[in-house]
Amino acid sequence: MADLRKYTRECLETLFDLDLGEGGVLQKLQPVRAVPDKRLVCRGVWQGKPVFTKIFIGDAARRYAERDATGFRLLQDAGVDTPELLFSGVAKQLDGSEAHVLIYAAIESGLNAESLWSEMDANGRFSL
Repeated sequence: MADLRKYTRECLETLFDLDLGEGGVLQKLQPVRAVPDKRLVCRGVWQGKPVFTKIFIGDAARRYAERDATGFRLLQDAGVDTPELLFSGVAKQLDGSEAHVLIYAAIESGLNAESLWSEMDANGRFSL
């Protein structure tokens, strides 16, 4: 179990693991973005694969995780290339509350959409 609130507030340089129960263990989590007491986005390893993980905490954690997963499905349905959602579940925190966890496949050689956008003409932007 982890004190995820602590990681959203102060420990952005600290690597940690997160036990997902039947979902296995997220390893070598390295926070890349934190919204204090609400969300943590981390790089890590799950089942030997590089992943990005969104960890939602707090009173609205379930709602925000469901909204993120719905957005993922809408992107897929619209034919937009997006990383695969590998896992959706919960992890227990030290205080007994649940953190809602979404694990996405990491994109190893992705391009920055904003950079591409600025370099394209109108037709290219429409395609993007």
